[in-house]
Amino acid sequence: MNDIIRKTLHIVFSSTRPMPAYYTSDYNKETGKYTKPKNFCVNFSDINPTDEYELASFVWHELPSSDLYNRGEHMVSSLLIIAEDVILGSFIISRLRHEILSSNLTRYIIEKRLFLFENKGYKSDILLSDRNIREYIYKCEQFGKNRAKLNYKGNDDLQNTGLAFTDNENFGIYYAKLRN
Repeated sequence: MNDIIRKTLHIVFSSTRPMPAYYTSDYNKETGKYTKPKNFCVNFSDINPTDEYELASFVWHELPSSDLYNRGEHMVSSLLIIAEDVILGSFIISRLRHEILSSNLTRYIIEKRLFLFENKGYKSDILLSDRNIREYIYKCEQFGKNRAKLNYKGNDDLQNTGLAFTDNENFGIYYAKLRN
């Protein structure tokens, strides 16, 4: 495995987010405020709050409609985790100036996640049998790469949306089980 891919995988899989990034915020104990809504909880200096917000929003809002929801909440959580890892990984590897390795990285992320899900007793490999889901993962990879190319100079002081956790407690439980 390439060293750049290994480094990127380490960053992606070091995330401590307990919920989808769309619902995760950093809480600043000193100010008593949420400072970074839509947060991936990774230590990568070249990602700013605006990037995280855009990446997390893309994953959440582009989620395809599918019969996946009828197969159990763990399937939706599995897909979100994979999509978030892919979009984040493609962003990071592109910022590291190795965009060409993005598709290889995506393959490694999917293989590792499916292996981890299976070790927890979840059969998530059928996710990729759905064409809409494969296209969704590809779109996430492309969006991450394209977002990394932007030299965005916007306002990073985003207002807290107040959404630190999802309203669906069961969804959060499944997500947390699969994420860790």
